Amino acid sequence: MVRAREVASKSSVVFAIANANDLGAAKAILSGLKKRYEKTGEIPRRLANGLYATKTIYSDLNIPQIESLTPTRPHRDVDLVVVEAGRQGYVRSHIILPSMIYGLATGPLFDKGISNRRSVLLPV
Repeated sequence: MVRAREVASKSSVVFAIANANDLGAAKAILSGLKKRYEKTGEIPRRLANGLYATKTIYSDLNIPQIESLTPTRPHRDVDLVVVEAGRQGYVRSHIILPSMIYGLATGPLFDKGISNRRSVLLPV
């Protein structure tokens, strides 16, 4: 976790995509981003705009809908610390709902053995 905090403190943008359930990692990354913010006073400037392929459409503009998600929902404990960091003002936080990907992945990261070609969800 110390390494995550250190790297985040030197970053202007962080994509945390390895494990949406790792609360310790999320807190370490946010701690590093807060350290960077306290040093530079800068937060990312770009706003998120996206489309979602799901029957339920979550909109950045529908805050009550997003805030109505209960803390017991999957990944929500991590979401809540990320949202709170945004409220404190040292990051501009956005939450992207995880998707399900089927099939064997291809591309440079997979060809070099950096990323796993198989879904961890399908076997479950």
